Amino acid sequence: MGHLRHFDLDRLCRDYGCRHIVETGTGSGDGLAYAAARPFATLHSIEIHADIAAAARRRFDADGRIRIHLGNSTEQLPKILAELPTDEPILFWLDAHFPGADLGFAAYDAEPDVDIRLPLERELEIIARFRPGASDVFLIDDLRIYEEGPFENGNIPDWAQTLPPTLRHLQFVERLFAATHSSRRDYADEGYLLLVPARSTSQPSVAAGPAVKECGKAVFRRMFEPSFAARYFVGRGLDVGSGDDPLASYAQFFPQVSGVASWDLEQGDAQFLQGIPDDHYDFVHSSHCLEHMVDPAIALASWFRVVRPGGHLVVVVPDEDLYEQGQWPSTFNGDHKHTFTISKTRSWSPVSRNLIDLVLGLGPRAEIRKLALLDATFREDLPRFDQTMTPIGESAIEVVIRKRPEPEVRTGGRTPPHGELTATQRAMLETATPGQDLSPLRSEATRLGRELDEALRQADGLRRELDQMRTSSSWRITEPLRRAVRAVRGLRTRE
Repeated sequence: MGHLRHFDLDRLCRDYGCRHIVETGTGSGDGLAYAAARPFATLHSIEIHADIAAAARRRFDADGRIRIHLGNSTEQLPKILAELPTDEPILFWLDAHFPGADLGFAAYDAEPDVDIRLPLERELEIIARFRPGASDVFLIDDLRIYEEGPFENGNIPDWAQTLPPTLRHLQFVERLFAATHSSRRDYADEGYLLLVPARSTSQPSVAAGPAVKECGKAVFRRMFEPSFAARYFVGRGLDVGSGDDPLASYAQFFPQVSGVASWDLEQGDAQFLQGIPDDHYDFVHSSHCLEHMVDPAIALASWFRVVRPGGHLVVVVPDEDLYEQGQWPSTFNGDHKHTFTISKTRSWSPVSRNLIDLVLGLGPRAEIRKLALLDATFREDLPRFDQTMTPIGESAIEVVIRKRPEPEVRTGGRTPPHGELTATQRAMLETATPGQDLSPLRSEATRLGRELDEALRQADGLRRELDQMRTSSSWRITEPLRRAVRAVRGLRTRE
């Protein structure tokens, strides 16, 4: 049994303009009460059991927006949809299974009619027929009936499963809504399937509260790769397809970032970045956006265009074998238009794109600095499910492309700067030759260590004296000495 409270209805109403909600399966009425606290114009709830419907009518009698419909959902839905405006989005909260079973009014397998026992497919067919192309939002519970996965409450037990193994799939959802909606799985409780209006150039909005953030997930890994802080994320950047997980939220972990602008639906088409001059940003970042583009080659070229010479383009896309896992159209995200691999001569996917080929298409200014399959946390021992929904699963490819300055293009590569090493630089770069006696160096290091230990001991004594003087009038005079102590301690730390 799912819970409508799991979802942020305020955000759904705001983002998608939903003014009406239709619920199949009133149950305890708690979900309806949660929805009634939002500014819906009308709330419709269908309940097949008379006692449950009667209790709900008594509970919500004072709210004129709420209507309780007694009967089978496949019979009541056409009547409700005929009354609702066709040009206003509806939020559908659909119970995938067994009317009344969760409240003890019927056994899970008591109903022989599959359209009553498992009404989801028939309900969606009715909605698609009455509202073709509508920008409706669907929240569907009990996903575990149709597939296995890392559900919070486990996979469905055998005693509750009444669906034959051959019918445990969601191909009917793809058939009815793949062209108009994006899908997302949420493995909380018994699992949820979310369908929101497709967005052609950005990631679909995630409606569920605990959705996993792919950009945020990558931060910890990138913090242990020095090049991200030292070279890639330096200066002013642009985050394409930032959504509700922008790179700007994590800028503090990359100290040389001076600012990150976000580009999403509100700014325009991510495929072209219209209005941004060439060579404008020090770096461009995009996480899980390229697969939503109509033409990934054009999109990648547009993103590369706005990177300054010497800057970097950082792109993350799902790997077709780790994410889609052999099935197309995507069953994990219906808005995906392409699959990606680092490089294959043959792929199972009819829309596969080789990243190496896409980068080569950028021309001689594109220098690959990193190209990696992010499979360190992929569980190869598990059956097929969306592993990006776990806190650690990335199932992706990361590519970092440096934009060569024009002189490097002319010379065919990077050449060292002119000039000579300073004496200090030479001393730093000197290394021991094979067979060299290192004992003098060790003795010198030991002597320096003893001197530093003594300096540190004296510094600690000074610190204690200065701490006693903290409240005295001479504190300002002693502050330079405190700085000296900190300098000595810093010398010790560096050594």
